[in-house]
Amino acid sequence: MNLFSRKPFLIDGVEYQLRGEQRAAKAKGFSGHADAKEMEEFICHVMKPGGTVILVHGSDKARKALKERLEKNPIVREKNLTIILPENGDTLTFDSSEHTPRTDSHDSP
Repeated sequence: MNLFSRKPFLIDGVEYQLRGEQRAAKAKGFSGHADAKEMEEFICHVMKPGGTVILVHGSDKARKALKERLEKNPIVREKNLTIILPENGDTLTFDSSEHTPRTDSHDSP
């Protein structure tokens, strides 16, 4: 889906029209292939206090290492960021009145 197109798009067979202002942000030197240090710097820079970071891409070992690295970071701690490591098959439920999504593990009854 091209978010910069004004064409309607389909989600589960329902047509939607994107409304509002669209902006492109340029992050100098930022790549989709950032290492742990670059991801940490990016997260510390862009996340608002009380926010949630959901680590979904990469091996379990790499995601766990990044989570541990972030949890030790003084800026992450100062901003009181929540770091979530969902497992494959988990469902995250977002509620607009809550800042942190609930994780419903696929192992739960």
